[in-house]
Amino acid sequence: MTEVKNASNRKEATTSRFGAFRDFLRLPAYVQLLLVTQLCFNIGFYMVQPYLATYLREHLGLAGAAVGLVLGLRSFSQQGLFVVGGTLSDRYGPRQIILVGILTRIAGFLTLGFSASLLGVITGVVLIGLAAALFSPAVESSIARAAGEVERDTGLPRTQVFAMGSVSLQLGATLGPLIGSLLLLVNYRCACVVAAGVFACVWLAYLIMFPNIPPLHEDAPVLASWGV
Repeated sequence: MTEVKNASNRKEATTSRFGAFRDFLRLPAYVQLLLVTQLCFNIGFYMVQPYLATYLREHLGLAGAAVGLVLGLRSFSQQGLFVVGGTLSDRYGPRQIILVGILTRIAGFLTLGFSASLLGVITGVVLIGLAAALFSPAVESSIARAAGEVERDTGLPRTQVFAMGSVSLQLGATLGPLIGSLLLLVNYRCACVVAAGVFACVWLAYLIMFPNIPPLHEDAPVLASWGV
């Protein structure tokens, strides 16, 4: 009896996994792009970020205080400015802000990889953080809007779309450090250049495939849109 039950559970789990893949294929192309690029965003970022402190200390010879300053500026320029990226996305539309944000991150990775001075490193990490403050709110709000449309048009629960996005993010955060550790066998600059290449591919995909979604609060005052 137990063996039959276990076999049934395994069959249900397999069906569920393939069912999620079938659900993904049912999504509009631009929604698939949003989910896949969540994966690519995290792969590119985590190829570089986990090894930044070691690189600054051991290869550039920066003092502990300088390393802490760089890491703090990176975090503030990203999480601290999300409200700015979200506001810009609401006013000008997500496509434009995503494209600008990805280009900014490419510039940040290249600046970080080819800089040997504290000022150059700070510039690179601030650009990397600012980029995420631009494109992350735009991507996440686009997924939320798309999930509602998918539920209305296909009956697929919006929670399923959110779950796919979460899986993409976590998978990227897992694969990124592994790929980065392999690239570090060459050097840190190589990891930064490859990460920039990943984001360049994502930028091209958005330029070609992502629709010009109307902004949510194009004419509304900033404070009024924040209130909503």
